[in-house]
Amino acid sequence: MAQVWHSALPAAGSLHERRGERRWCPSDACASNGLGKTLAIFCMSAVDGGAAVTPHGSNQDIAIDVATPDQLFNAPPINPFSERDVELLGEAGLSFIVRQLQVHRRDWQHMRLVLRLPPDQIMAASDPPLVEALRRQCKARIADNALEIRLIRQRSSVGLGILAAIVVAAIMCAYVLFTTVLSGASQVVLFIVAGAISLFSWVTLWDVLEALIFNPIPLLRENATLRKLAALDIVVEPDHSKSDTRNAGQPSDETMPQYP
Repeated sequence: MAQVWHSALPAAGSLHERRGERRWCPSDACASNGLGKTLAIFCMSAVDGGAAVTPHGSNQDIAIDVATPDQLFNAPPINPFSERDVELLGEAGLSFIVRQLQVHRRDWQHMRLVLRLPPDQIMAASDPPLVEALRRQCKARIADNALEIRLIRQRSSVGLGILAAIVVAAIMCAYVLFTTVLSGASQVVLFIVAGAISLFSWVTLWDVLEALIFNPIPLLRENATLRKLAALDIVVEPDHSKSDTRNAGQPSDETMPQYP
């Protein structure tokens, strides 16, 4: 796979340009509809990893291509012969959009979400309305994430209380040792014992503190993105450029490379 985009390959091949980057493909099969093109599309999707963002007048549209309305909510099987990102990666369209919006800064005030479907799927998407279904899914995921955040904080708080009690007991035991058994010990011994107690305290408390403070952050970021996404102007457009990869997109025997 790595040889597909090697930039120092000889001149026998095809030169691809995408988003201002030039990548060399060593096989002329990339220009056909066979396995070479499939590998090229799959690699470009993995490298770019983003939904298409198309300036449109004063708007900056983010577009997602799906074969059926169901692919917005349920991950389709991985299909390396498809030209749609959700099918190449085997990821639900909504999760794909949220992940891309979290990575790239966007101008939320001048943005639309464009859902592109094959023309024969537009009618299926209108009953129930696909836009309302997408907003309901965003609200449901926000509520589910909020519940997960609450559970994380509750469990972490209980664990923190238990472990804090253990640490306090260990410190009290160390204090008793310092005032009795180790009262005549050298400073080096006292320093080693105090360091061991301090290390024990940090190791004991660190995991639960990390869960309490840091684990909710990804869910909070996702909820913030979902709220902004649900408030966007969402439009559904027909996509005539891609074939239906449910029954097509597989290379034919004529385009497959022949091996002896």
